[in-house]
Amino acid sequence: MRIVNVLFLIACGLFIPTHACAQGSSLPEVPIGLSDRGDLTSQRLKLEADYEQLVLDVDTHRAHCKGVPPNSPLVAECQASQSSLNQRIAAYKKSETAFASAVEHAKNERRQTLEKQVARDVQAIRQLGLNRRAEDFVAWEELASKAKNEFEGEVFDTLTDIAVDKARGGILEAFKSFDTAKATRLVEWIRARGIKPEPSAFIAAIQRVGNAPDKTRVAEDAEFIVKQIEDFRKGRAAASDPVESAKFVSGLLESTISDPQVAFLITELKLTTAALYNNASRRVARAEVEKLTRLTERELHDLHRLQVLLEKHVKELKSVNQ
Repeated sequence: MRIVNVLFLIACGLFIPTHACAQGSSLPEVPIGLSDRGDLTSQRLKLEADYEQLVLDVDTHRAHCKGVPPNSPLVAECQASQSSLNQRIAAYKKSETAFASAVEHAKNERRQTLEKQVARDVQAIRQLGLNRRAEDFVAWEELASKAKNEFEGEVFDTLTDIAVDKARGGILEAFKSFDTAKATRLVEWIRARGIKPEPSAFIAAIQRVGNAPDKTRVAEDAEFIVKQIEDFRKGRAAASDPVESAKFVSGLLESTISDPQVAFLITELKLTTAALYNNASRRVARAEVEKLTRLTERELHDLHRLQVLLEKHVKELKSVNQ
């Protein structure tokens, strides 16, 4: 019967692909972070249920009215059924359009709020001396884990060079608090990594410096330790796992050199590496890392807090823009 064919042209034209018309719902997703996300999500669930019910009712109508002859008593019933379905389809499309407009409005409001928050976060980071752009953090967020790890390794390389230079400027001061307990822990930590061949001369120098009651007599061993750390750093690129090699070198720095700022930076850099990332140059500038060495512990904590906030806002902004 023609009325059935017309109904399905209307139904399939108004609906987005599902099992009935080989199409599916065109309802937009509700991004995270919207102030009225709960209400919009509830609306979406209701519209999905209405849509599925309409699809079922169209299928039922088709099965019931297909092939009904013109003189059948079912004609009037099928015409009434089609009219009802057409009204429901039109009402659904109206609700669908209104819902899409509500989502877009909420997204625009949230986008404007997030863009302002990102700008404030970036400005606060700049006030700490790091001239980063919002685009750098967006690019960092999109980097693969491997690329992030490689960049972290480069950051630790730069910090190692800075720390070694500082240690050479006052070698005895650098090892003033390196005692037997620290030496023992460090040797165990090195051996646990199964380095082959074992760096026996390096380990022996660590033990001698740790055990020496008078640190003024260990300058030669201390210089050897610093030189070994530098050599480990330079050999990182040729290591089977350069990222793990970088972590090994940073662990050596943290365990040996008595520089609270260096030790704190090693821990903190694992949290603030993104603040050094420059998408334009994609390299670690020593000057940038040196800026971190001049920050106070409070400022470094502030930097970490700002970075966490900025990454959160960037993720939400990315979600809203999708």
